[in-house]
Amino acid sequence: MWKVFRAEEIVDFAVQIERNGEQFYKALAEQTTDAELSSIFADLAAEEEKHIIDFQSLLENLKNVSLNESYPGEYEDYVEGLAKNHVFTKGVDEALASVKNPIDGINMALRFEQDSILFFYELKELVFGSNADIVDKLIKEEKKHIHRLLGIKNQYS
Repeated sequence: MWKVFRAEEIVDFAVQIERNGEQFYKALAEQTTDAELSSIFADLAAEEEKHIIDFQSLLENLKNVSLNESYPGEYEDYVEGLAKNHVFTKGVDEALASVKNPIDGINMALRFEQDSILFFYELKELVFGSNADIVDKLIKEEKKHIHRLLGIKNQYS
């Protein structure tokens, strides 16, 4: 049986991505003994929290929007593939368990941001007008996060 995949489900997943990111950054901020790095991670957590609010504002405009597919389930298969390969597929706690030093945390954060950008580009295909502008803004912010993380990675390498 073919499931109709709705745009709002994708936004729900985007909200969960941001919640996981917020949790991850908060945990990194608490784990690290370096005050500067802790402050950076705490700031990134706060930014992810703002993204959650932005995505939730999109939900009202996407209720009952169906996707245009070339075959039944096409978009569901694609998004499911993206979701399965996202850094937090197995959960934040499992991701944190693999963080042994600041560079591990930074590398995981970079992967999180890259995976999120890819997912958000797909989300942008579903929205129009001012909603697309919101997604563009979020993509730009995630790119800034990557730039910031690369800078601190260089500093700690």
